[in-house]
Amino acid sequence: MNHTLVVDAAACIPETFLSLVNLVQIPQKPALYSAHESIPSLLTNTNSETVKTIEKTLEEQIKQQKNKIIYFRIDDGFTHNNSSNNTELKRLSSKYDLQIVPTNHALMGCGWQAIHASEVLQKSGTIIEALDQIALLQQLVQVVAFVEHPELLSASGNAELGLEKNRIITKILGPENELLRRIPARNEALAYFRDYCTDQLSSLEAPRIVIHHAAAYPAARALEKWLKQKLPHAETYISSLTRQATAKFGPRMLGMVWYDAAEI
Repeated sequence: MNHTLVVDAAACIPETFLSLVNLVQIPQKPALYSAHESIPSLLTNTNSETVKTIEKTLEEQIKQQKNKIIYFRIDDGFTHNNSSNNTELKRLSSKYDLQIVPTNHALMGCGWQAIHASEVLQKSGTIIEALDQIALLQQLVQVVAFVEHPELLSASGNAELGLEKNRIITKILGPENELLRRIPARNEALAYFRDYCTDQLSSLEAPRIVIHHAAAYPAARALEKWLKQKLPHAETYISSLTRQATAKFGPRMLGMVWYDAAEI
């Protein structure tokens, strides 16, 4: 049986991977966050731009496909954050030939899983083999972020961050956050973020890395150059956040998501 792998655009998959023949993101052409705007403007405009729920968009995609759909559910605490969302997903899985994969991760923590499954299928592997490997990848993938507006993270259930005034470096564990450091100054916070991630990556044999940014391309590019010097054996990509993702993680955010391909 052929399969189509569907993933939420909030995973912010690098454009180079969107050419994989059996991988589809929804919506297919999300608006990217490319220029700074105030938080109130971003939140207001993003809400007005969200005409359809992700469940409605998923159903439209299912109707267009002849293959069985494998939906990689993004688990960031924002997208499917209430019982009505879960009820709608259950309805879709009972009505259509749909399998839902809980990824337990945000951003490219979800995206890497869909990409890896697609690569397994393209190498003539089976969907069972792909999903078995995804279960391992979920344990390996790391999502770490420099966040300039941590108060936005409180919407995913991290209420303690609602009054946070410092910039933070945090490990994102699906809908949860493990605070690593509070640092008021941006340059000092970015340096800590860079060094922490480099240290975590230094022992990996075949790291695959995505650098996320929210209208902070110069910082992302500088980080990419740094990684290529320190870790020349790593695969490194840059990916802009969508407007939807930026409304969750904040403008000027930088994130790094990785796993060791040698472990799978």
